Amino acid sequence: MTSPPPERAARAALALWLSLATLVALQALLPFVAGMWGWGLNLLAFAPPRTGWALWAVAALALAPLHARLIAGAIERVGSALGGRMWILGLVCALGAALLAWRLPDVVHYTGDFLLRQGAIEQSVPATELFPQALPLDVALHYHLPRWLIQHGARGAADAARLIGAVEAAALAWLAVAFGRTLGLRGVAAVAGAALVFFGGWLGLMTGYGKAFSEEVVLALAIAGFGVRAAERGEALLPLGACLALALALHRSGLAFLPAGALALALGMRVRGAQAGRRPDALLALALPVAALALVGPRIFGTLAGFDLTHHLSSPAVRGAGGVLGAAFAPDHLLDLVNLAALLSPLALAIPLLLLAGGRSLAGGRAGAVMIALAVPQLVMMLFVHPTRGVFQDWDVFAPAGITLATLAALLVGRTLEAAASWRWLGASVALDAAAYALLWLVHSNDLDRGLTRVAAAALGPPPRSEAERGISWEFLGTRYHEFGHPRESAEAMARVAALTPSARILMEWGLAEARRGDYETARRAFEGAVERDPTQARLWMNLLQADIRLGDLAAAERAALQIRRLIPGNALAERTLAEIQRRRAQRGRK
Repeated sequence: MTSPPPERAARAALALWLSLATLVALQALLPFVAGMWGWGLNLLAFAPPRTGWALWAVAALALAPLHARLIAGAIERVGSALGGRMWILGLVCALGAALLAWRLPDVVHYTGDFLLRQGAIEQSVPATELFPQALPLDVALHYHLPRWLIQHGARGAADAARLIGAVEAAALAWLAVAFGRTLGLRGVAAVAGAALVFFGGWLGLMTGYGKAFSEEVVLALAIAGFGVRAAERGEALLPLGACLALALALHRSGLAFLPAGALALALGMRVRGAQAGRRPDALLALALPVAALALVGPRIFGTLAGFDLTHHLSSPAVRGAGGVLGAAFAPDHLLDLVNLAALLSPLALAIPLLLLAGGRSLAGGRAGAVMIALAVPQLVMMLFVHPTRGVFQDWDVFAPAGITLATLAALLVGRTLEAAASWRWLGASVALDAAAYALLWLVHSNDLDRGLTRVAAAALGPPPRSEAERGISWEFLGTRYHEFGHPRESAEAMARVAALTPSARILMEWGLAEARRGDYETARRAFEGAVERDPTQARLWMNLLQADIRLGDLAAAERAALQIRRLIPGNALAERTLAEIQRRRAQRGRK
């Protein structure tokens, strides 16, 4: 294992401690700063106070050498007791991870297209209609498998997704334990490395969100671990090739793993020598990703050239922000990316400082080359991909990027602790800090009211978000508030959407929200705006008619009913309304 000189390692360890202290301080201070400038680190503002500050206190106290040394000593003793039976630790961690993901489900459902995917399963809407760009394996895992689980005992789409996520969390924990050993780390340094690649914001994808990015996270860690074994020892070529093939078959973002995979396979072949290319496992390791590309490559490249180009890479919003380069390096986008990295893997922000303090040897060797080859394509993607709903909501797109940065951070931290013997206690601080912040994220996502409050805070700003992002967030809030019986909040959220994007559909939704809370005058104004924008939709006129009737405005009701009759001859509601109006007029005439 490549190690920095002791004096450079000590400097890197000090830089690591200062980074941890800075992160812990920011986590405590940012909740009291107005706005959402530090949304990646201000979760304490949106978590249950007792739980949130208790988790923060654990991370803060772990920075004290006295406390950290006690914990580190306990870790070393457990490691010594286990000896070579590390599979026991892996099994315990896997079971604990599955339980963690199951017991802390995401109840906010704001991430990405969470509600859309869950609704497709519950309403049996064909996945190909809603997600034409999804690859068959993604559809199988997140549409057909949940429906099968529901048929065999799962209580609904949410529970089915949670079951799948629990299995993925268990796999991630097992791989995390193995990853620390693969890097050649021992004792508390191995625990720190494993904690960094397990405890991250990506765990939020394994608590009920059904999309391929959760599997891509697991595969990213598997590729990192198998890639290091292949590059350094010529082992695990076949598992590496299989993981590359699965990543490509699941989602087009799997292309970003190819540089690291190709490098690791090439180095592994070199380690094995001249006869390596003739061994069946090596041939199959090369053939599997090639076969996957042949099968799904046309779909992938078609989606990249079509859907992704127009929606994520060069959308009207990107062109309006100065084009591809201008949008990539825009200050607000860069700030979002810093927050994104902090949410996914806070210590990843310390990578530049660790490299500066520890020197090139800290990331040297074949393991370092594989980690860098994993992270660089993901960093490029983070710069140039602009999700439709914005980084704040569509952070799931970048979860694989987050864990690749975490693998590099784990390598740097592990080598620092191994080389700086007097600082090994810092491994306990690293592990507890990573665990505390990841658990804080899961606890926040498990609290509906606080989760919705965070969404509203981001929509309100500062910093200001685009009209499209704010509109999507307010519509989400209006829908969720309605689902959970908060008519006033639902109507207020829908009013904000209507002010931003006043389409006929949005104005109708606003009107319905106002009607549900009993404000029929405002509801009528909303429905009038809707029919003005699209007078050909009978359902808009029906809503307007109901509001007119509630307000007792017979003349307006007659106009709406006549319009419905023209659009749908013989409509029962229109005919019944017109008949009632005629009856009332006749009564007035007799008087």
